[in-house]
Amino acid sequence: MPTVLATQPGFDFKDGDSVIFEFEEGIITDIDERGGASFKLPYGTLGFNFLNEKNRVFPATPEGVGVAKVYKKLYDDFRTVAGVSSLNWPGIHEYTVRLFNDTMHCLHYKTDVIMSTENSYAAARRFFHELSWQLRLLQEITVQEVPLLRR
Repeated sequence: MPTVLATQPGFDFKDGDSVIFEFEEGIITDIDERGGASFKLPYGTLGFNFLNEKNRVFPATPEGVGVAKVYKKLYDDFRTVAGVSSLNWPGIHEYTVRLFNDTMHCLHYKTDVIMSTENSYAAARRFFHELSWQLRLLQEITVQEVPLLRR
C-alpha cells in the first residue's frame, strides 16, 4: 500500500492528511495501490479514484480553508433562501465547485493570487446574485391567480 498519493503538481497526500474536497474539509482515511482514496467528510465517508478526481482535492491550508468557507457560505445561504427542491441543484453545485476549484488553483499555484482570487470571488458572488434574482422573478409568476412556485 502506498504511503503517499501525488495528485496535482506539488500535492502529495498521506493517510491522515487534512484536505479540502468540493469546499468541504476532510481527512484522508485510506489510500490504495490503484490510486484510490477514502475521505472522511462532515457528511460521511467518500471513496473515489484520484486519477479522475485529483483536480478537486487540495491541502487544507489556513488560506484554503478560508476560501472553502466563503464558497460553502455562498452555496448554503442560497440553498436556504431558495428552498425550492425542483431547482437544478446538481448543476448549481457543480458550477460552484468549478468556481471554487479555479480559486484554489490560483491560490496554490500562486498565479497572481490577489487579483485571481478576487476575480474568482466576484464571479461566485455574481453567479449567486443572478440565481437569486432569477428565483425572485420565478416566485412572482402566477397563472390564473395561482403562484407557479410554493411560497
